[in-house]
Amino acid sequence: MERINYNEVFSTAITIIKKNWWKIFIVVSISASLAFFYKKLQPTQYTAKSIFYPDKKEAVFSGNALEMIQNDANVKGGSLGILSKILTSRAITTRVASVPCDNEEHPEYKIMADWILDDNNKTCMPWETKTNFRKMERSEKIRKASKILRDGCFAIFDESGFMSLQNNCYSEDFATYENQVIINELIKFNFESNTQKAKEDLLNVSHRTDSINKIYESVKYSTAEFGDQHKYMIKSVVQLPLEDMLEQKKIIEKRYLALIDLQEQALFRYQHDKPIIKILDTPFISNVQEPHSFTFALLIGILTLLFSCLFLVRKLLATLLKSEIGSMISKGKNTIAAAQA
Repeated sequence: MERINYNEVFSTAITIIKKNWWKIFIVVSISASLAFFYKKLQPTQYTAKSIFYPDKKEAVFSGNALEMIQNDANVKGGSLGILSKILTSRAITTRVASVPCDNEEHPEYKIMADWILDDNNKTCMPWETKTNFRKMERSEKIRKASKILRDGCFAIFDESGFMSLQNNCYSEDFATYENQVIINELIKFNFESNTQKAKEDLLNVSHRTDSINKIYESVKYSTAEFGDQHKYMIKSVVQLPLEDMLEQKKIIEKRYLALIDLQEQALFRYQHDKPIIKILDTPFISNVQEPHSFTFALLIGILTLLFSCLFLVRKLLATLLKSEIGSMISKGKNTIAAAQA
């Protein structure tokens, strides 16, 4: 097979590109202009950030997720991960989307879901249909707004146990407001969870205390009655059964006293339960991501230029590739023939 002259192939490719430079210029100009205006249509994204931490002094041992976090603040993959799930869970995002919205500048927003959907509409292109939250059912608005929250809200941890909540919006004022609402709902959720858990503990301990109290009263009465009935009998006959009953009475009495103590603790926790999330930094704008129209257009222009040149010399490249493959096959056949000889 005839050997290819690469210098000739290269000069031929340059000649083809020079003859069609005006085509390349038109294609690159159109693609770069479209990329520029497309990027211009995208809104500026604002990232709000708040920093908070679990307060160990006010934490109570209720067995909830936040207690586990403050006891094991350095395990990012374990206990701290629980709070991240709480922040971005359906429970919290649904609560946030359902919060009544009292905004004098935007009276059309009845709940947070309205504002979230309207803010997300800024990402729609002119040819796309925007979400009309005024004509949607309340449940549907909350469902869609919750999904947007979960996609644009995330938590970051550091080694000291501090956490930061970040959320992305397309309005500077709304970004900080939304972040504050999320934190407030998290605190309320934790407070309600702690209170409910403390109430359940109090009821369970009280029920158990009442049961043991009945058993204790029954054993105390049986012991006294047994002693009265057998006070004139031989001491050796009465001693062993009476000792057993007295021992049983002591055991039940200890259990009853321990339950009384637990009942007092459960009552104290129920009456003094507090949220254990403390705000270190109130929400502030930590990042502003503006659409870089010129940079994006330049990148698209360079890529279009490259593909346009390759498209013009595609036949030349195909011939070159075919020749190289043929040469490799020929060399392979010669090698096999030499080995067989």
